[in-house]
Amino acid sequence: EWNEILQGFLGESMQVPPMYSALKRDGKRLYELARQGETVEREPRSIRIDQIQLLEAAGPRLVFRVTCSKGTYVRTLVDDIARKAGTVAHTARLHRESVAGFRTEDMVDLAAVEARAEEDREALKASLLPPDVALTAMDAVEVDAADGTKFSGGQALQLAAEGRNGLVRVYQAGNRFLGVGELSGDGLLAP
Repeated sequence: EWNEILQGFLGESMQVPPMYSALKRDGKRLYELARQGETVEREPRSIRIDQIQLLEAAGPRLVFRVTCSKGTYVRTLVDDIARKAGTVAHTARLHRESVAGFRTEDMVDLAAVEARAEEDREALKASLLPPDVALTAMDAVEVDAADGTKFSGGQALQLAAEGRNGLVRVYQAGNRFLGVGELSGDGLLAP
């Protein structure tokens, strides 16, 4: 029965974000309002559950693994699952196994980083990923050395990239990551 209930959550659906979230309403975080005892109307958001797998069902305890889209509130999903089963629930433990393609087994906690830094700084440097790895969802733009210096100094650049909008990774020729820029539709790239 639990498998059948869980499988009913697969695919696209709408989810109302919880009051205890970092979303803002009139400039205030929802969790701040919730702590003051306020409840405000929240717009449902589109989410996607790609996979949901029952790992354990023992007495009152249900353990499952979920692969979901960005913006999914798993604690809210737990409430929704309980409601579908005609009961109530709370989240006793929540563990992220991956975030945006980064897997838990590849992550290092701060204590381990500090220990590696004391033992062998070069080994530590070799184990760290470059900052742009976290930004691969953004398009990339390459600039020449002169424009790279201007961009790094905080100057906006005029590029032949008209019609493109939004945040982009900016590289200097030779694949040197400079940072994040914002392209406006007229080809202006601002740091």
